[in-house]
Amino acid sequence: MVIDKAEETPDVVVADDVEGDGEESNRTVYKRHQTEWRKMKHQVAQLKKQRKALTKKQREKKKEISKEIKMLISSMRAKHEQELKDLGIVAPASHEHDDEDLMMDDDE
Repeated sequence: MVIDKAEETPDVVVADDVEGDGEESNRTVYKRHQTEWRKMKHQVAQLKKQRKALTKKQREKKKEISKEIKMLISSMRAKHEQELKDLGIVAPASHEHDDEDLMMDDDE
């Protein structure tokens, strides 16, 4: 059985990573975001495999899967940017071009 590293990481905040006022430290937030992003990328990869296995006659299903992939990426990015904004952490520059890279098929 292969264990995915993303599944090994705990979703619980360790006491050392919490600042005195009970909020997560910047480092902890970024680390959690990184873990969530990895999990999402794994889901996207699985969806791409499913999409690739479909025949040309199943065009609607392919479009549905593509929409789901786009939704996963955009919702994760929006969630992370909002969390950073709420915590007063400077959010990174916009990654609009990165969405296109994630959406591209590996076989094309």
